[in-house]
Amino acid sequence: MLLRFLFLIFIFFVLAFGYLTYYNTAQVTFYLSKDTVYQLSIVQLVFISFFLGGSLVFLSYIAYDIQRALERWRIRRREKKRGVVQELYQQGIEALRKGDKDKAKDFLSRYIEKDPTNIDAYIQLSGVYFKEENYGDAIKVLSKARLLEPNHTGLLTHLAADYKKAQRMDDAISTLENIIDITPSNLEALRELRDIYRGVKRWEDACETQKEIIRYTTRDRKKNEQEVKILLGFKYEYGNQLLEDGEVEKAEKVFKEMIKQDKGFIPSYIGLGDAYYKEGKLEEAASTWEKAFAASGDIVFLHRLEDMLIREEQPDRILEGYRNILAERPDDLTVRFFYGKLCLRLEMVEEALEQLSRVDASGADFPELHLLLAEGYRRRERYEESVDEFQKAHSYKKKMIIPFVCSNCGKEFTKWSGCCPGCGRCNTFSLPFQQAIRELEKGKDLVLGMGRA
Repeated sequence: MLLRFLFLIFIFFVLAFGYLTYYNTAQVTFYLSKDTVYQLSIVQLVFISFFLGGSLVFLSYIAYDIQRALERWRIRRREKKRGVVQELYQQGIEALRKGDKDKAKDFLSRYIEKDPTNIDAYIQLSGVYFKEENYGDAIKVLSKARLLEPNHTGLLTHLAADYKKAQRMDDAISTLENIIDITPSNLEALRELRDIYRGVKRWEDACETQKEIIRYTTRDRKKNEQEVKILLGFKYEYGNQLLEDGEVEKAEKVFKEMIKQDKGFIPSYIGLGDAYYKEGKLEEAASTWEKAFAASGDIVFLHRLEDMLIREEQPDRILEGYRNILAERPDDLTVRFFYGKLCLRLEMVEEALEQLSRVDASGADFPELHLLLAEGYRRRERYEESVDEFQKAHSYKKKMIIPFVCSNCGKEFTKWSGCCPGCGRCNTFSLPFQQAIRELEKGKDLVLGMGRA
C-alpha cells in the first residue's frame, strides 16, 4: 500500500513537471563555477532544488535513525556489562552475609575495578577489613572512595570509626569535624567526637563539643538534662586538669561557675576546695567543704576534710566537727560510723568502739562496720569478740579500706572521684553501706510514725 502511494506521488510529480515545462519555456543561466555553465528552464531549476532539499532531509533522517540504533546498541551492551558487574556486587554481599570474608573481598574488589563509582561497594569492602581488625586496609579503601565523594557523610562516619580503632585519634577527630562542618546538627558525629576528646583527656574541647550537643537536644527535656550533667562532669575534669597544670586561679573560676550553674553538683565543691588547698588557703578549703556538707549532707565532704586536716596535723578540728554534728543529729548513723572510724585511725580506741557499738546496736549490719569493730577489739586484745566480728565481715576484703561505689555501673573504687573511671558518669559515687543505713533509718521513722498515730 505504501509503495503504491509513493508511486502515485512520483507519477504526479512527473506529470506536474511535464505540464509546467511545456508552458514555462524561459531559460535561466546557472553557474556552478566560472567555466561550468548550464542553461535550465525555471521549472527545471525549481524541481532540482526541491529534490535536492528533499534528499538532504531524507539523508538527515537516515543519519538520525542510524545514530539512534547505535545508541540503543550501546545501551544494551552497557546494561549487559552492568548486569555482569552488578552480579559481582551481589555475590560479594551474599558472601559477606554467609560470613565468607575472603570471597566477599574478592568479589567486591573485582566489582570496584569495573565500577569505581559505587561508594557503597567501598563501604562494604572496608567493612570486611574492619571485621578482620585490618584497620589499615579499611582506611585505604575508604580513602580512595573519599577522593570520589569527599562530602559523603556515611563514608566519613565509617572512616572515622576505622581511624579510632587504629588509634589514629587526630585523623578521627579531623574526619568527624569534617562531618560536622557538612551537617552541624549531626548528633552521632558530635557524640563520637566528644567521646574521643574524653578518651584523650582534651577536656576543654570536650566541653565545647558538649555545648553543641546541648544546643541540638533542647527539644527533648530529659535528654537535655542528661547532657547538661555530662557537661558539668567535663567541666570538673577540665578544672582538675588546670589544677594539675598549675593554673589554680583559672581552675577556681571554673569550679565557681559550676556551682552557680548547679548548686547540687557535689564534685564542683570538692574541686573548689582542692583549688583553695593548692593555693595554701586551708581555711577557705575547710569552710567550703563544711558548708557543702551542711547543705547536702554528703559524707564525702567530711571524708575529704578529715584527710586534709590530718595531713595538716589538725585532727582536733575534724573531731570537733564530728562531735558538733552528732550533737545536732545524734541519729545520723553514717556520721557516727565515720567518727568511730576516725577515732580508730587516731588510736582513740575506746571512743571508736563506743561509737561503732552504738551504730551496731541500732540494727545496722554491713561488713565495713564489723571489720572496724573487729580491729578495735583486736587492739584492745579482746580477741574472742574480734574473731566474732571478723567472721561477720568474712565476705569483705581483708584490707581496712572502705570503697566507694558508682551508682550507675556498680563498680567499686578505693578513692572518691567526681566522675566514675568505669562508666564516665559524674556525681555518682557513694558508700556501699549508706543505702542500708538509709533503709534502716526509714524503717525507724515508719515505726515512730505508727506509734504517734
